[in-house]
Amino acid sequence: MSILKEIKTKNRKKIWRTISALVLIGLMIWGYFFYTKSNDIQEQFKTYTVSRKTITSSLTSDWKVLYKEQYDLNFPISWTLSNIYKKEWEDIKKWDLIAKLDDTYLKINLDKARIAVTNAQASLNAKLASKWQASDINVSEAQLESSKTALETNIAQWQLEVKAAEDNLTSTKKDLENAISNLEIIRSQENLNIKNSQERALIEADAIMPLLDKFLNETDVILGVSDANRSLNNAYEIFLWAKNPQTYLDAVKSYNQAAISFKAFNDSWRIFKANPDYEKIWDYIQNISLVGNQTNQALNDTVEVLKFSLPSSAFLQTSIDSNIVNLKNNISSLDAQVQKITLARQAIDIAKNSLSTKADSQQNNIDSLEIKVRLSQNALDAAKTKLDNSIAIAKSQIWISEANLNLKKDSFDPRELEPFRVAIQNANKWVEEAQKKLDDAYLRSPIDWKIWKLSTTKIWTLININPTIPFATIINKNSLYVEAKIEEWDISKLHLWQKTKLTFNSIENVVLDWAVSYISDKAETDQNWIVTYKVEIPFDAKDSWAKEGFTTQIAFEQITKENVLSVPFEAVKEENWTTYATLLDKQKREVKVWINDWDNLEIISWLQEWDVIRY
Repeated sequence: MSILKEIKTKNRKKIWRTISALVLIGLMIWGYFFYTKSNDIQEQFKTYTVSRKTITSSLTSDWKVLYKEQYDLNFPISWTLSNIYKKEWEDIKKWDLIAKLDDTYLKINLDKARIAVTNAQASLNAKLASKWQASDINVSEAQLESSKTALETNIAQWQLEVKAAEDNLTSTKKDLENAISNLEIIRSQENLNIKNSQERALIEADAIMPLLDKFLNETDVILGVSDANRSLNNAYEIFLWAKNPQTYLDAVKSYNQAAISFKAFNDSWRIFKANPDYEKIWDYIQNISLVGNQTNQALNDTVEVLKFSLPSSAFLQTSIDSNIVNLKNNISSLDAQVQKITLARQAIDIAKNSLSTKADSQQNNIDSLEIKVRLSQNALDAAKTKLDNSIAIAKSQIWISEANLNLKKDSFDPRELEPFRVAIQNANKWVEEAQKKLDDAYLRSPIDWKIWKLSTTKIWTLININPTIPFATIINKNSLYVEAKIEEWDISKLHLWQKTKLTFNSIENVVLDWAVSYISDKAETDQNWIVTYKVEIPFDAKDSWAKEGFTTQIAFEQITKENVLSVPFEAVKEENWTTYATLLDKQKREVKVWINDWDNLEIISWLQEWDVIRY
């Protein structure tokens, strides 16, 4: 080969290698763009054209609607409640009577105090009238001794009254204890009767199961519904319903219903019987009665099939008659067993009704005895009060009589009048105290508002003094407001009369524009050591539909800027401490943002109006 040919051959090989390499590179580039294009087709995104909007940033919180103005009212003394004059949510005027305690003994005490004032004044007047003669002194001495003797006698009588009241209270408490014990005995006995009835029902229900299985199997033998029994009556099945084919269809339908119900109940019954829950026995009895009725229907329908059957050499009339008799016997046996189950179910109902009736009756007796105990306690307290007051009055009168007697024996001296004046002062003080106690028995409203809550609506109950549980709470129904707890790092962003927008969980599509009326200077710290400040927003009178307890979302408006570039909140991403938006050509452009309203972000640089972004 010449050198020229060799050079040409090498050049051709070089050209082919170059062409092959270029083709390979082209295929790789084409594959890359095809793959990228495929991915682009599968990618889904939203687009947004940068535009100008008005954005209002806000600070959010949530709390509940509350009543601003409310008073808790309570009796200053513990005593028995005798009357309630107002109901919850009823309007009330200033000084209207809300409720009253039993004032019988308080009025008696006030009358005694007034009598003591009259007696003390009469004694002073008698002293001032004239000096006394020896005969008068003798009479006074006799009267003083008589008063002392009468006091001793009266004390014994009053103590007997207290003792009788104590004995009555003890007896009543004993009756109450016995009634409570009897209630437990009644419940125990009646629950035992219920359990016995339930166990009896379980026995009767269990006894019917083999009968149902037997009767359904005998019915299947005649009808030949199942595969196992179909071959037994092939020889005479054409005669079985010859006179009326519909009877056979009815019998097969009722048999299938009974057989399916029996199988389902039998499976459930085996599980139940292994670990019976007697509270559910009534439902099982109901279901087994239903299965029994379905089986009874299948037996009766099979009797009708036999009645409309034709005898043959393979199916003799004697066999037909025998089967009819057997089926009727089965029906009678099944009816008897179902009746036993029905009686067992009725026994359960009777036992439960007996428990309810006897327990309710005994509970009513207990309630009556509890009222009797409270009344007996009140009677005992009244007897003790009467004893103390009567002794005090009698001793005061004796003391006055002794002082009067001493004055009669001695010469008249102005200082001798001092005990009478002291007695009058003490009696007047007694009147003031008795009047105050009587006034304390009446609970009145201090203002024109509305009754919100009453701690009880049952009279003749003992009212105890408990500051945490007021007897009545009155409210100004027009004083609703929203309270928010704002954390310490946000409180500086709020100011009085700052605009807010309120929404409610229980009312859709309602936004109210209100303003901040109060910001507390006192910090509150919760169990997580988070410091908050209370902020209040009052309701407008026109918003009367708002109710106490509504859950409220509050948005405190911060900054409003108009005609600013904005993009959707989710269109701006953050990566390596840099915020950026993605243009339509996938170019990531760094942006600077400012305020937002949770839907849109203000863009202050690097994007222009009408730019299209994707996200």
